[in-house]
Amino acid sequence: MKKQFKLIALLLLASTMAAAEETSTDFPRLAGPYLGQKPPGKTAEPFAEKIVAAENNFHGSVVFSPDGNEAYWSVMEKIRIMYSKKVNGVWTKPELFIPSADVPFLSPDGKKLFYMEQNVEQGRKFEVPSAMDKTATGWSKAYPLPDIINRIPIIHWQISVDKKGNLFFGGKMSGNQTSRIYCAEYVNGAYHEPKMVTSLKDYEAFSPFIAPDGSYLIVTAFREELGLYILFKKADGTWAKGKNISENIGTSGELLCPIVTSDGKYLFFLKGVGERTIPYWVDASFIEELRKTEQK
Repeated sequence: MKKQFKLIALLLLASTMAAAEETSTDFPRLAGPYLGQKPPGKTAEPFAEKIVAAENNFHGSVVFSPDGNEAYWSVMEKIRIMYSKKVNGVWTKPELFIPSADVPFLSPDGKKLFYMEQNVEQGRKFEVPSAMDKTATGWSKAYPLPDIINRIPIIHWQISVDKKGNLFFGGKMSGNQTSRIYCAEYVNGAYHEPKMVTSLKDYEAFSPFIAPDGSYLIVTAFREELGLYILFKKADGTWAKGKNISENIGTSGELLCPIVTSDGKYLFFLKGVGERTIPYWVDASFIEELRKTEQK
């Protein structure tokens, strides 16, 4: 009888160990920068295609902290923000960071996380531009951005901010209008009235990325076609005419939510592929190459 109990115990132990091993290997061991992925060249390619993008339909690009140790992104199923971080040099399995939230964006210094909170009130869905502050113990409690930002009634998709704190976003005054890009300057600790980026006033545009130094802006826009457009700031402070960058990144189609990494090396964005929207990335050196010709 003792031998029988001992055999059963051993079988249970083996079963438990097998289950634990299966659980521990359902997410690959990823070490190194950018989830341990091989850097892309000058033709855009899917990012971590069979890892973070294996099943989910993305709604926000992958954004990395300036030190490269944290990654955040949003998915469409039950709109939510996911995250992964490096622990002892290895990336953790992605897990839920904020429920009912969308399109995370980190400030250039990594001290603020901006996103769109998804709310429902009296059966009506609406989005609230929100933020969290980085503290010594983690992220602070979330809070909405000041009311002056919400003077634009409908703000949708990605928020972006430069080193000065100037806030860029897509918005419209009513549901019948098309989205335009707005900028709310941040001066002496306060946001000023959002103003439309006039170079884009005749085009539907959204999901902006502003360079940390404010020298260029990349947006999703409809012109001749939907695509990513880059605008460089001229010496007089106005924006040059936008240029479609599809030929510079080797891909076209439904391209959304551009984000350039803190080190300036890579451009991340979303691309519609079939019925899914997945993250792509590409070498961002084309930006400085374009600056020489487009900023004139």
